[in-house]
Amino acid sequence: MAHQNSIAESESCGEAQVAVALINLAAAAHLVSSANLFTLPSDMFPGRAVGSVVGIRGAAGGLGGFVFANTVGHMLRPQLTPARVR
Repeated sequence: MAHQNSIAESESCGEAQVAVALINLAAAAHLVSSANLFTLPSDMFPGRAVGSVVGIRGAAGGLGGFVFANTVGHMLRPQLTPARVR
């Protein structure tokens, strides 16, 4: 019986490897696009304004993450409350 379990585990291991490979590919593509976006302000704005543009972009990204996390938290809050015990 242990032999049958090991065969099933080995077949699913191939699927897990494919999933990990696809996640790695997606992460690498995201990294490449992020690297391109990080150099964009220095190409578009004069040297004296690059720091301000990057700072504003960072602040907007932080604010966007804050708003998104709070919105999702408020949407899920009714589902996360424990059931009342009578």
